[in-house]
Amino acid sequence: MAPVATDPAVPGPRTVPLVLGFGNALRRDDGCGPAVVRAVRTGSPAGIEAVEVTGDPTGAIDAWEGRDLVIAVDAVSGDGPPGTIYRWDGTGDLPVRPRPRSSTHGLSLADLVALGRTVGRMPRRLIVFGIQVVDVRDGTGLSPEVDRSVREVVRQIGQERDRPPDPPIGARGTHA
Repeated sequence: MAPVATDPAVPGPRTVPLVLGFGNALRRDDGCGPAVVRAVRTGSPAGIEAVEVTGDPTGAIDAWEGRDLVIAVDAVSGDGPPGTIYRWDGTGDLPVRPRPRSSTHGLSLADLVALGRTVGRMPRRLIVFGIQVVDVRDGTGLSPEVDRSVREVVRQIGQERDRPPDPPIGARGTHA
């Protein structure tokens, strides 16, 4: 029996973009990552898998390994006003750190990226959106500033999905 050829026009499980929303919806603005996941799951933007990451985040490495595009969303503590959106393209160090005193997961997203790099288990392209939070007390519901930013990040996720993929490394002339 001859092997069946795979149709490159049909997306496989690793070519479907993946959104990972880090955080805890029971800590108000820390729930911005899960809020993005819930919005993406409603089908807008379409064609994207979305997973909430709560508790131990190391399972995210299994989920993102070998993916063409992974978009991670987490609450951060930066210098901007509440609701500021930080975008990082996956190279170098994260420009801001997740909120250290209110982290609901054992490793920060920056630590998780460092671990993934160390063990050689990264997606082809990683985009991180950090949302500057203001209220991480116990309770549900996002502050108005963070709620607006969640909607904007969802819109930007659609743009990331539609951006043409990078050429293979050898095609850029940097490696043979």
